[in-house]
Amino acid sequence: MVTRGDQLELDIDSAAFEGTTVARTDGLVVFGPYGVPGDRVRATITRKRRKYVEASIDEVISASPHRIEPECLHFGICGGCTLQNVDYEHQLEIKRELVKDLLARIGGIQ
Repeated sequence: MVTRGDQLELDIDSAAFEGTTVARTDGLVVFGPYGVPGDRVRATITRKRRKYVEASIDEVISASPHRIEPECLHFGICGGCTLQNVDYEHQLEIKRELVKDLLARIGGIQ
């Protein structure tokens, strides 16, 4: 069982909205900002909820092949360019999957 302040090594599985990424540990979903699917990271649990936890990414242990250096000097600060650390082709794939998920989950459209 994880608690606030715990430090974990996680494999980023997928992307969610607004620059958040998803990892899993011990059957628990972990949301963290500005990771890239395929990254292995060291993260600290910042918030614990009943069904998920939130974490800050402290270090990228092993970078995803899709990770790039963001062009924007304000990346990670202002929140306006949440996927700039992902190569463009993979950004398109992430956005396509997010839209498909919303249409299926919320709209009931397959």
